[in-house]
Amino acid sequence: MKDKKTIIIFSEKERSITATGIKQRIIALDPTVIVIIIDIMELRNRALVDFVSNLLSININVEKIEAQIKKRRAYRDIDTIPKTDLSMKSSSSYKNTENIILRYTPDLVITLGTGAIYEVCAVRNKLKSSFKIVSVVDDYVLNKNLIYENIDAYLVENIGVKTDMVNCYVPENKIFIGDIPLMQEANHNKLDKRITDSITLESRLATILLVVPPNDKDEFRWQIEVLEKYQKKYNILVFVYDNAETVLKCNQNGLKVFSDLSYLAFLYDVADIILSCPYSAVLEPGFQLGKLVAISKPNNLLESKIFQYLSDKTAHCENDQRLVYFLDKYPREEYEKIRQAGKKVHPVDSSYFFKMFLN
Repeated sequence: MKDKKTIIIFSEKERSITATGIKQRIIALDPTVIVIIIDIMELRNRALVDFVSNLLSININVEKIEAQIKKRRAYRDIDTIPKTDLSMKSSSSYKNTENIILRYTPDLVITLGTGAIYEVCAVRNKLKSSFKIVSVVDDYVLNKNLIYENIDAYLVENIGVKTDMVNCYVPENKIFIGDIPLMQEANHNKLDKRITDSITLESRLATILLVVPPNDKDEFRWQIEVLEKYQKKYNILVFVYDNAETVLKCNQNGLKVFSDLSYLAFLYDVADIILSCPYSAVLEPGFQLGKLVAISKPNNLLESKIFQYLSDKTAHCENDQRLVYFLDKYPREEYEKIRQAGKKVHPVDSSYFFKMFLN
């Protein structure tokens, strides 16, 4: 691949729609570029352990468990800037990252979330490589776990995040503001047939899309129980990133549930209302598409700050009573005002940011 410019995107699963959007944006700018998306959990693959995990339907991969715990901790402790450590650790994630870098010899590495930052920086240091490392920060508020002095540039969602980063002594010339690319539907006609073969949407009813990210451990239970009772008033769709319990719960309650990422852009497109926890990567497609966004209660400090940031731009459905109230009262004029307040108008197309690394 050395004859073509190569870009690797390391992404958390719940940011897949963003990772795919970035890939599509880059290829639109330069069709000759090779863009590879890698789920950060793949960095922690251990063949035999993962094989046994699949057989038992229980995750016994200690590194994957530790990575999930570390990610949840990063959502809670968002005010601590990590110390720089460029040493190569003995864990499989460092070795697998090194193997990926050696195999693809990238010109640019893009990180989404915290999961691969330390490994990528350590590998670049070890190999004395010249590839650039950029971080796409899609949260509406700053999670200081994403600040790492060896990152060459940041793309952030708003001026507030940039200001907070500058106040944390990140050089201002490293921080760029622009829209966060989202997956645009490819092969729309083919996908439309796949979905309409399996679901029927009543055109006279509004459509609700409940999105359950991996970090949502409790909210989906009561949300599904409430939504089940409103199937005659709404088309109800559920998308699940990685939560077998949610899929089972939806099936038990007669709700249409999806987990195939290739469906996701279409589901956002047909929905009138996006319901989820206050998780930026999940909510952003709704705002950019001009949908009404409804949010449940926050589960950690990061979500609490996002909840506050979005207080006047979302319908509040923090508990079953509020969700019932919302479902009973929609569509009232107040909800149209909330939808209008949430519509995203980005003055800056982030294409300029990616062009800097394509030249």
